Amino acid sequence: MLYEAIAEYEEILISDDKKEEVEILRDININFMKQCYSRIWELLRGVYNRKFDEISKKKVYKNVIEHLWGFCYDKYKTRIWVKRCDEVAEIEKDRGIDLKKGKKE
Repeated sequence: MLYEAIAEYEEILISDDKKEEVEILRDININFMKQCYSRIWELLRGVYNRKFDEISKKKVYKNVIEHLWGFCYDKYKTRIWVKRCDEVAEIEKDRGIDLKKGKKE
C-alpha cells in the first residue's frame, strides 16, 4: 500500500508539472520507504517521526517529505481506519447497538 501511495503522489506531482518535487521524491523515495516500513505502526497512528527529518537537511526536501508523509497517512487512514470504522458501525447497527444509549434496543 505504501508503494502505491508514493506512486500516486508522484503521478499527482507530474500532473501538476512540479518537476523539482518529482526529482526530490525520486531521490528520497527509498529512504522514505525504509523509515516507513521500520515504523509502520507510527504511520498508521499518524505519528510523524523525526527520523524523516534526517533524510535530508534541505528545506525543500523536508517540505516534500512532510507532504508525502501526509499523503501516505491519508491513504492508510482512508483504506484502513475509515473502512474499519464504517464496518464496525454497520455491525453495531445490524445488532441494534446504540453507543449513545450504551445498550441494545
